[in-house]
Amino acid sequence: MSPPCTASTSRAAPNVSPEFFALLLGLVTYTAGYIAEIVRAGHSAVAWGQSEAAGALGMNAGRSAPHRLAAGAAGDHSRR
Repeated sequence: MSPPCTASTSRAAPNVSPEFFALLLGLVTYTAGYIAEIVRAGHSAVAWGQSEAAGALGMNAGRSAPHRLAAGAAGDHSRR
């Protein structure tokens, strides 16, 4: 038999003020935009030559994108 539902055992949502909710929503939105810009910049930093090389190997855009992005994320230190 489960214990009676009291304030300490209930799973009700906590009382959150509208100001705190607005602050949290703004912070989450700002952070999501910031991370999206970092991902976009990394995606656009992949050299065009890598796309061309993937096409020469017979890979279509859908198959080559994960490989090109993974190579860019790992870092190509041979150009130094």
